[in-house]
Amino acid sequence: MHEEWERELAIFLQELSAIQGRVIDLLNRKQRLLATADAEGLAAIAPEEAEIEDQLKRCMARRSELLEKAADQGLPADRITNLAGAIGPSRRLRLQLAETTHKARLMQIHNLTNWMLNQRALIH
Repeated sequence: MHEEWERELAIFLQELSAIQGRVIDLLNRKQRLLATADAEGLAAIAPEEAEIEDQLKRCMARRSELLEKAADQGLPADRITNLAGAIGPSRRLRLQLAETTHKARLMQIHNLTNWMLNQRALIH
């Protein structure tokens, strides 16, 4: 049972990490566009933003499915990290968890930076 969970979580985290990488790349580009007030460039990345948003929604739906399945099996179902901890994750899975956690933090920082650039643009 734990091997199946290890596999499912590894696949989920791999998908999440790939999407997070795309988000970070997009946020970096958006930051440069905001800093230079490039309205055309911002409009040009809107379709990519929508596509990534859809991917994130699907990924979060998969997360919910995994946590519901965990709850049905009496495993921790509040967070993926708690679920992983309950199954005794391998070193590889622990590294994947650390990577996705780090990327989530980077995304928060980029979002805050972009918000600040937006506010600056509104003031001026």
